[in-house]
Amino acid sequence: MRNQVAEVARKLAVERSAADVQIVGRVNLAEYEPESTRWVVADLLARGAALGVFAERKAGKTTVVEELVHAALDGLPFLGKYPVTLPEGCGVVLFDTEMPTATLHTHYRQRGVVNLDRLDLRPLRGRERALDVRSDAVRARWCDEIEPGSLMVVDCLYTLFGALGVSENSDEVVEILAGLRALATEADAAALVLVHHLGKDTERGARGHSSIEGFPDAIVNIELDGPPASDTPRVLRAFGRDVEIEPGVLTLGDDHRLTIGGNPRVERVAAGHRADDNATWSLIEAHPGLSVRGLSTLPIEARGKLSRDRIRTAVDRLALTNRVTNKGTPAAPEWHAITPLDPFELPSIEGA
Repeated sequence: MRNQVAEVARKLAVERSAADVQIVGRVNLAEYEPESTRWVVADLLARGAALGVFAERKAGKTTVVEELVHAALDGLPFLGKYPVTLPEGCGVVLFDTEMPTATLHTHYRQRGVVNLDRLDLRPLRGRERALDVRSDAVRARWCDEIEPGSLMVVDCLYTLFGALGVSENSDEVVEILAGLRALATEADAAALVLVHHLGKDTERGARGHSSIEGFPDAIVNIELDGPPASDTPRVLRAFGRDVEIEPGVLTLGDDHRLTIGGNPRVERVAAGHRADDNATWSLIEAHPGLSVRGLSTLPIEARGKLSRDRIRTAVDRLALTNRVTNKGTPAAPEWHAITPLDPFELPSIEGA
């Protein structure tokens, strides 16, 4: 009898739930005319999209999130390069599960955020269960709190998973991710930003279940370009649907703003070429009239670690920039260094 009553109750609950479901209307793709992409963050985060910000341990995740929030609040370019646009009068809802409120206050004050009153900070450290978005009732209560058009940021997923008793490696994370997306949709948020950690093998992406990596429309990865240390360059890259931002070195200015530079690997190669060029030019200046072969046979005390191939490619670059000249023939070259003129040293004029 008890089993029969329970079964009837379950069927009634399913029927009531089904009655509340809003059926999504049909979209006729033959007649559909899509709008041009509206960016919240130009070339990175589209209106209504989800962005995953995944960082290696101690690679500057918090600083990047603060840079994004600052840019959104004050209408500044993110990383000094990508314009941020929110609807008129809208701000940022920050669900923070990691930082003490006093620390966040200090950081944003140091940054000199002008529109700090537009930051809807929800400090959830120790109270993460308040964001159990798997519940329709919980989402409905949050919708009443969130201003439509706001940028919604959740920092970070790992702490939220733990508080809700969900392993980051289990299929259950899908329910939480789907709940966060549902909340962003129901609250008419401008976009959703989800912050999490990269795994030990950064090439494999975000730590935990594959859905964490597959859920966002675009992904930002922040990695250390070398061993963990305070002076190790931090590199940011982004990719996803209509998103492709090449790796660039992050620089933190005295104003606590982050900017993005060039590709660190390209810059290292260019720096190596410059070093080889300068060393080869000095070698030619000290030993004029030699060919590449002659330069490469000089004692190691004279040429250092320069190999014949490195000398040859450096000579080619130096010749193109008129820093060396061949006073021999193409078959028997004799390389001489060209000393650059000092523009502040005027040649003396006889009789002046």
